[in-house]
Amino acid sequence: MSENHFTDATWYLNNSVYDTMKAVYNSAIQYDMLEKHYVMLKEEGDRCGHDSRMVVDEASKKIYVVHLVNTEDISGDSPKYDNNTYVRLNILSYDEENITKEASVILAKRGDSIDDTTINSGCGLPNLVMRDNRLYCVFEYFEDPTTAAAGVCCYDLSDKTMRRNKCRLLHDGTIHDLNSPNLAYYVGGVAVSKGIGINADITYNPDDGHYYACACQWRSEVLKKGVILRTDDFVTWEYVCIPPITLPCNAEFEGSLAYFDGNYYFALRQNRPTAVGILAKFDSEWKLIEECFIPNCGSRSTFYVSRNGKGLYLINNAADRVNADIVAVDTETLTNSRVTSQISKICNYTSAYWLKESNNAWLTFVCGTTSPFQGVKVGAITTCRYGTEEVMSRFLKAFSD
Repeated sequence: MSENHFTDATWYLNNSVYDTMKAVYNSAIQYDMLEKHYVMLKEEGDRCGHDSRMVVDEASKKIYVVHLVNTEDISGDSPKYDNNTYVRLNILSYDEENITKEASVILAKRGDSIDDTTINSGCGLPNLVMRDNRLYCVFEYFEDPTTAAAGVCCYDLSDKTMRRNKCRLLHDGTIHDLNSPNLAYYVGGVAVSKGIGINADITYNPDDGHYYACACQWRSEVLKKGVILRTDDFVTWEYVCIPPITLPCNAEFEGSLAYFDGNYYFALRQNRPTAVGILAKFDSEWKLIEECFIPNCGSRSTFYVSRNGKGLYLINNAADRVNADIVAVDTETLTNSRVTSQISKICNYTSAYWLKESNNAWLTFVCGTTSPFQGVKVGAITTCRYGTEEVMSRFLKAFSD
């Protein structure tokens, strides 16, 4: 896939001089805020923290974060890392000035039971949804050394109890375990045994009452566009479709879904070494409306909605894994999307939640160098408080001084 495929659709070119100045100014404000207003989730004995997801309950002023933890090794290519990575839930509280970590709970690790089997190896790819005072964490685990599967842990916030279940695949009226060989065989029509992860952000469609996600068959030559699944209970996932993307697609894992204003938006990272992603828009029946390439995409992207509910944004984690672009998605014409700020020193796996009655957003992200991943932070950023004219006057003043 050559650079020429996406040069004309690069949203950096959509920024005017004024937009760029505004973005630079926003970036400085947000970086400064993150440096002063954050909490590190690392605990004693942790050697690695990675792959974070977050939900916020504004009524109780609580933040819930799941992420991967490893106390044995720090390298993502190490057998010790693969075997010993587990899923931790962090419970935090916040007010206008402070954020405090209150507790943490291990949701899934090697040796834990899950239905009629045992988690054979390390866990991965956690996602988090809150419903009816319960947290649902969907994650990847290994049933045996070669069979990756999807599971869910339900954590009840009322009585602090949890239960784990295997995820199931509903395909053509038949239910199977949602694991790598079944996904490849029943959906892809081939017999392979590689990793699986429901690793796009889970999105809710209030118009039909279903939750949607994307599963990918990683390190495989099949299902390179991912597979769209939907659920009501986070245990049984019904096959919906393979996304009808027409651009050259070599995705291996890590997509993000958002249902916004009657349409689905899909950001799908491509396999390395290609530092590019695909951004697509589908209607409510999953018919393709528009697609384009995402430049400089090095990790999982994340959608979030602005505090007034009228704007869709994408956090694009850059290929160097030390910066993240905040992109205003142009929902009428995707290629007109533009960068509103770039936050530095964010490694990857960022998620965001914009507070409805505030100028601030909470972010959770992996910080540190790309390898090892040193830990996960939760921090706050602010919206742009300055219009173009004020930004211009501040820039002119800076140069005249």
